[in-house]
Parts: sequence; C-alpha cells; structure tokens
Amino acid sequence: MSIRIRTISLFFAVGLIACGGNYSTEIKKDIIGIWESNDKSLTLEFTADGKVNSVIKQDGFTNESSSDLIFMDESNILGVWEFNLQLWNVQIRGNKMNLTSANGDKLKLSKVSD
Repeated sequence: MSIRIRTISLFFAVGLIACGGNYSTEIKKDIIGIWESNDKSLTLEFTADGKVNSVIKQDGFTNESSSDLIFMDESNILGVWEFNLQLWNVQIRGNKMNLTSANGDKLKLSKVSD
C-alpha cells in the first residue's frame, strides 16, 4: 500500500474509461469533489477549475500536493506532479470510484463531498 500511495504523489495521470452499465458516462462532471480511500490514508479533491489536490497520511506524516489537470478528451485526464508517469483506469458508480493502474494497483475511494 505505501508504494502505491507514494507513486500517486509523484505523478498522477488518469485514463478514464466510461463503461456501460451502471458506471458513470459523465466522468468530467462526476469526478468533481472530494474522494477518500477506504482506509482513510488518501484524499483526492478534483475541482471544477481543473485542479487535483492530494493528501496522503502515512506513518504519522501528512503529504499534500496539487496539480493542474488536463482533460484530454471525454474519457482521459492528465495531472502532473513530478516525473513519474502513472496511468489509471477510473470507474465511477454513484459515490464510489475505483482506480486501477496499468500495473494492477487498485484503489477504492468514496466520495465524501461535492
């Protein structure tokens, strides 16, 4: 878990895929808000003005960072913190969001506010 969270803080690139069924087809709208990991160690805030802020709590320390977001198209978003590129598949269903990286790391987040 600690490697996965550190990776997110270095660089954040998200590949958003709008899936059929009950998953959101309005990712640009539905991702806006504050999301928290199930273990409460990671908080991501996506803002309407194209920013993402992260707060990582680990081993008694808190690390905060922010990034400009680039909406590449209807289903892809890019955020740059530093030098490590991470691609994440995002699925949103109601107030739940699943992030899955290209190497299989998974995060489950819940929306805590809009």
